[in-house]
Amino acid sequence: MAPTVRLVKTQAAQAGQSVNVVEGLAKGAFAALLAKNPERHDQLILTAAEELANRVDVFVLAQGSMARMEETLTKCTGKPVYSSPRSGVLAVKATLEQMGYK
Repeated sequence: MAPTVRLVKTQAAQAGQSVNVVEGLAKGAFAALLAKNPERHDQLILTAAEELANRVDVFVLAQGSMARMEETLTKCTGKPVYSSPRSGVLAVKATLEQMGYK
C-alpha cells in the first residue's frame, strides 16, 4: 500500500470513518516537469483528475510537485483538493502561532 493511501486510511480510522481510496496516476507528469515542461505536467494531472472526478469525493495529491494544481483541479472538477505541502505548512504555522510566534 502506498504511503499516502496508508496515511489517509489511518487518519480516517482514527476519526471513526471508513474510506474507499481510488488511486490515480498522471503517467509522465513528473517526467514532463523534469524536462522543464510544466504546461505538459499540469495538463497530464488535470486529465487524470478529470477521468477520476466522477468516482471520488475529494482529491489528495501525493507529490509536492502537484501542489501547484490545487486551485485548478478544484475549479475544473468541483472537488476539494488537498496536498501535503500546503497542509503541512499550515499545520506548522498554526503550531507556531499557538506558541506565540507571528
